[in-house]
Amino acid sequence: MLCAIICPNDAFHENIIPEEQINIDEFPSIGKFFKIDMQKCFEDTKNKICQLCLTVRDRNNIKDFFKIQKECPVQCFSIDSPIKGEVIIKKNMLYKCDPQGFSLNDVKYVL
Repeated sequence: MLCAIICPNDAFHENIIPEEQINIDEFPSIGKFFKIDMQKCFEDTKNKICQLCLTVRDRNNIKDFFKIQKECPVQCFSIDSPIKGEVIIKKNMLYKCDPQGFSLNDVKYVL
């Protein structure tokens, strides 16, 4: 369930049903992937980008965040990744995290 909890693109959110009760405090967490200048933001519920922004703020959907950042009518939204540091992939354990079952030869890693 670690992938579902910290996934930066909300990829596992709807489809995971845990076998047992999960204590979220036992897992690492990440902060928000955006900043909003609330001095500029006016949350226009008739504007499609504002509607999208209001809808996805509680979930980490990076694809939507890029769209909001690009099209925000008052430029108050900016992407700010809370993830910093080095990524180390343990190739011998990767098969446990890959829901598609690709072999290592099928996957490219860009770090």
